[in-house]
Amino acid sequence: MAALSPEYTEILRRELSTQYVPHLPPLLPTNLVQPPEKQINRALSAFAIHTLFGVSAQVASKAVIDDFQDNGIDAIYYQTETETLHLFQSKFKSSEDFKQEEAQDFCVGVKLLLNKAFTAFNQNVVDREVEIRGALGEIDFIQLWVVYTGSGVTGTAKTRFQQLFEDDSHGEGG
Repeated sequence: MAALSPEYTEILRRELSTQYVPHLPPLLPTNLVQPPEKQINRALSAFAIHTLFGVSAQVASKAVIDDFQDNGIDAIYYQTETETLHLFQSKFKSSEDFKQEEAQDFCVGVKLLLNKAFTAFNQNVVDREVEIRGALGEIDFIQLWVVYTGSGVTGTAKTRFQQLFEDDSHGEGG
């Protein structure tokens, strides 16, 4: 798969900036100045949710939890019709592949979420704890999404995901 071309990258950047960034949860902590690129990367998850599920940009943006201490999960969206919890990891990096370290972080976050270890996450997740607990009690499926603008997923990242899928416990205690 080829990386997103520069002209399409710029079109996507403008779309993310105007349609999604204004609706994202605030960055944490609010007293730190973050580079504008951080908001574009956060908005990519919202764009994917909007595109995949047909919800408004505002609804999709509210699903974003990406920030410090997100444990590799950038957005959490519960689709009630299918009783599916969708977890997203997004990278707006056209010049890079999705790497093992990013897959590892995502897998750790998935396990923490399944174990309902909400205190291990940032305030964006803590603020949605009741909603997420409710979804975890109702779900039939969990879908993991890697959204990226680069050219591919490294073999070691794919291996890390395969290990998660083959772990029947998925890190759940008990």
